[in-house]
Amino acid sequence: MGGSPPKGEDIGSFVRSHENDTEQNQTRFDCFDSLNKLAEYTSDQEETENNKGAEQDGKGKGAEPEKVSSSGINVHTNLEEKKQINEILRDSSNKILEFRLRGNRCYDEGNFVKAEELYTKGITCLQANERSYCLQALALCYSNRAAARMSLLKLRDAIEDCRSAMDSDHNFSKAQIRAGHCHLQLGELKNAMEFFEKYLATVNVDCLDKKVTLHAVEGQQNTQKVAQYIEQSMELLAQKSTDAVASALELISKALAIAPYSERLLRMKAESLIMLEKHAEAIVLCEQTFSFAENNFPIN
Repeated sequence: MGGSPPKGEDIGSFVRSHENDTEQNQTRFDCFDSLNKLAEYTSDQEETENNKGAEQDGKGKGAEPEKVSSSGINVHTNLEEKKQINEILRDSSNKILEFRLRGNRCYDEGNFVKAEELYTKGITCLQANERSYCLQALALCYSNRAAARMSLLKLRDAIEDCRSAMDSDHNFSKAQIRAGHCHLQLGELKNAMEFFEKYLATVNVDCLDKKVTLHAVEGQQNTQKVAQYIEQSMELLAQKSTDAVASALELISKALAIAPYSERLLRMKAESLIMLEKHAEAIVLCEQTFSFAENNFPIN
C-alpha cells in the first residue's frame, strides 16, 4: 500500500484519529437546500410566460382558464417540475451516499485501496448537471478519499482531494486540517502553517469542533517544532565535528518523527550518516524512500 513510513510517527495514526465522516445521521438529501432557490427562479421565469399566455387565451371563445396561484404562476407546472427535480436530486444523493458508506466500511476494515476506489465511484457517479446540487455530499466523498489516500501515502493526491472538498463546501474545516497535515508530513512547513492558521483564524469560537481544533493546534505546534529542529541541526552540521554531527542527527530524527516524508530532512539525515561514515545506513535510508517518491514526486 505505498510502503511503510520511516521509523517515527506513523501517518496512519493521524488519519485514523480523524474520524472518517461515517456519521449515519448525515442527511441523504443534503442537496435539497438548493431546491427552493431553483424552484423560485423557475417560477419567476414562468410567471411572465403564463401571464402572456393567459392574456392571449382569454381572447378566444371557450378558452378554459388555467389554474394559477395568487401570484399568477401555473400551479400544475411548478408542482410537476419540482417533483421531477426532487426525484433527480434524490437519486443523485442516494447514489453518492451508497458509495461513500461502502467506502467507509472498507476504510474501517483497513482496505484502503478498495475504499479509495469506492469513494472515486461516488465522486464520478454524478452527471454534470447534478453536481451543483450535491456539493456537501461531494465534499464528504472527497474528504474521505483524501483520508484513504493518506493511508496509502499518496499525499499529493490527498492534498488535491482536500482542495476539491473545500471547493465544494467552503466551511468544511476537516479538509483544511487534513491538507495541513499532508503538507507537514511532506515537510512543506509554510503550506502546512497556512492551513492551520487559516482554520484557527476563522473558526467560530462559539461553535468550536473541539477535536478538529485540537488537531489544528497540534499541527501548528508540530510545524514550529520541525522548523526549530531544522535550524538547530543545520548549525550543528556546519561545525562538522563528530559530536556536533551526532547531535544534529538526533535532532533530524526528532523532526522526521513529525515530518517523515520531508525530502529536505531525509537528505540531511543521509548526509549526516555519511559524515559519520555510516554508509550502510545511508543506503538503506535511500532505498526506503523509493516507493513513496514514486507516488508523490513523479518524474515528468
